[in-house]
Amino acid sequence: MNNKLIYILIALILILILTISAGGYYLYSTIEHKPEVQKEVVIEKEKEAAFKFEFTDLVLNITNNKGDSKFLKVSFAIKSSNEKLPEIMEKYKSDLTDSLITIVSGIDSNSLLTTPGKQTLKDSMIQEFNKLLELSDPTLKGTVKEVLFLSLVIKWKNTYYI
Repeated sequence: MNNKLIYILIALILILILTISAGGYYLYSTIEHKPEVQKEVVIEKEKEAAFKFEFTDLVLNITNNKGDSKFLKVSFAIKSSNEKLPEIMEKYKSDLTDSLITIVSGIDSNSLLTTPGKQTLKDSMIQEFNKLLELSDPTLKGTVKEVLFLSLVIKWKNTYYI
């Protein structure tokens, strides 16, 4: 009777070890493949927008829905897959700056204090910059892939919002 109990315990321990090993192998094999897929996506995205051009320290006037005037100081980078991005941006820098002033003039400054408001500004910049570049030269269609804020500071009544 005692030997039977020992054999049963050994069998149960072996089954437990095999189950844990199989589960561990399954988890290891599924986790091992996920980073490779993510790396491919990141590499593909980097290929899409491998070139960058920075606009620094633009100071703009903005207002909120009550008409209160504020200053917006913004620096941002434009990412593109076009290798001639620096040349394109230098050529159209004043046009793009003017476009940004027009975009910001239509935005309530309070919305820029929120993440969705900042994202809306980025989306508007991409859309308007691409429209302006395409009108200037049809081969530049879709040049701007992404806008990255490097700094965005709003000043009102000696208060800074970042």
